[in-house]
Amino acid sequence: MATAFLEHDFRMSLIISTRPMGKEAGTFKVRCLEIKNIPLTEIRTLGYNENLRAELVSFSPDSLCFTSSFGVKEFLKYYPELIKSFSGNVFAIGDRTGEAIEQAGLRAIVPDQKDSPGLARLILSTLARGERVALIRSGNADPRLPETLNLGGVVARDFHIYEVTASQQGSFILDAMDSPGLSGIIVTSPMEATILVNLAGPKIRVPIYAIGNTTARKLRDLGYEVSEPLGESNFEDLVRKISEKYCQQ
Repeated sequence: MATAFLEHDFRMSLIISTRPMGKEAGTFKVRCLEIKNIPLTEIRTLGYNENLRAELVSFSPDSLCFTSSFGVKEFLKYYPELIKSFSGNVFAIGDRTGEAIEQAGLRAIVPDQKDSPGLARLILSTLARGERVALIRSGNADPRLPETLNLGGVVARDFHIYEVTASQQGSFILDAMDSPGLSGIIVTSPMEATILVNLAGPKIRVPIYAIGNTTARKLRDLGYEVSEPLGESNFEDLVRKISEKYCQQ
């Protein structure tokens, strides 16, 4: 397994994040950390799709499920009448996604374990066998969520309202790996993990932090250790936890 330094002096430390282009990113500081985003992926919106709308209405879901706040915002933008008139359960993978749902006037149900396995367990424990749940998410999303739900007796179906593609700026991370004071990398999706390792694998000599269990599992499958703390599908919360662990008062 690839090695990573498990402890660093985090005074004046740089943390690289690899969040998608188009999300809130840039460079910012939290206590002793400077967080610099170098996007390895970018989000491509798919806009309004009459076929998707018709298929969703025909599917007639008992519940909706969102796995990102971006997906909630896109769905509200293009299909506002569908979500605002919805009376069933609405599941969210994490707190930020749940907040976006509740801003639309709906109650969000969020799992205690804020990742795909935790979300699947929550849905299976809430819904009866044969009930239908529409998964509103990326076209690149992990297929294990619908597979787990269908095996558990729930009828789950994906509805893709955006896609995530590799960023043309991804190679910039190679120079960043040589930055003085670099003390860690935050990875926020399995796709980012794969791109990171393909681009810069031999140069990774700092702790890697994962946004959740699914991303952590992918990093381990690729041969890399994942450092604590582990995220819970909330980037800002993960940054806060890293700063609390390593920054001096």
